[in-house]
Amino acid sequence: MRCLLPTFHQGWRVVCLSALAAAAVRGEVQPFPPLNAEDTGQLLPGKFVWADLVTGDGPAAEAFYGGMFGWKFSGEAVYRTASHGGRPVAGVQHRAATPGQAAPTGAMWIGYLSVPEVQAAGKKVADLGGRQLVAPARLPDRGEQAVFADPGGAIFGVIHSSSGDPKDDGSREGDWLWIQLLSRDADKSASFYSKLAGYELFKYQAPDRPPEIYLSTAKVARGSILMKPGGGENIRPLWLPYVRVASLRKSIATCGKLGGKVLVTPRVDLIGGRAAILEDPTGAAVGVLEWNQDSALKAPSKPPKD
Repeated sequence: MRCLLPTFHQGWRVVCLSALAAAAVRGEVQPFPPLNAEDTGQLLPGKFVWADLVTGDGPAAEAFYGGMFGWKFSGEAVYRTASHGGRPVAGVQHRAATPGQAAPTGAMWIGYLSVPEVQAAGKKVADLGGRQLVAPARLPDRGEQAVFADPGGAIFGVIHSSSGDPKDDGSREGDWLWIQLLSRDADKSASFYSKLAGYELFKYQAPDRPPEIYLSTAKVARGSILMKPGGGENIRPLWLPYVRVASLRKSIATCGKLGGKVLVTPRVDLIGGRAAILEDPTGAAVGVLEWNQDSALKAPSKPPKD
């Protein structure tokens, strides 16, 4: 897959995230809402259970995602919660320019995976060659979370939710359905995340598609790792989340009307031609995935033979 994803300014991202977390701890912003309206009573380690959009233009992002997926937004100006069908699905972290500085540029989605203990996960990340970007923080109503970079530079979060993890009850149109790591070295990335989160790994290659490594827990595929093709050395590896849509064709048309761009059009080497990669008006990449089955995406039942 030819990678067309933009680069980002990492320094601004880290400052934005750190400032927001610190402000929440000091009580300067409204408490982060829980992941669930009611406690689910379960934890699903390794499942990606939340996503935050870090952007310099929150209103533009809200207009785009509201128009694309029907998300509704609430909360304070600095941190807004996106809901779909009455359930929270994501957060929007907005950082305005300070006096005398240009407006922040670049935006990105950060996916958070569930862990039993955030502090223990942070130690594992360091031991495995990753680094901490935002220190663990206990946030009112939300739980504890932190943000890290893996050894390849891809940014991700970990979270221990105080209201349990969202259940494995399928994905509706307008909800997150999948997440995929674009990596310079898929095998090394897979080793890192399997040791961090206890994933079972399955390598799989469908006809006319590049090899992919699936990450599975509790017999459910949680995400995958795809090797970035040659020629993309200047492109930073990243986790790319996908939203389930009813029609790729309509989603692509709507994206243009709302001021977004199409980075990668549907083709067989991108989830069998059922997906596209878009860029919102603030510069964040997001995937859209047309999936006409009630069940979640499945990992292969066993690794293919060599």
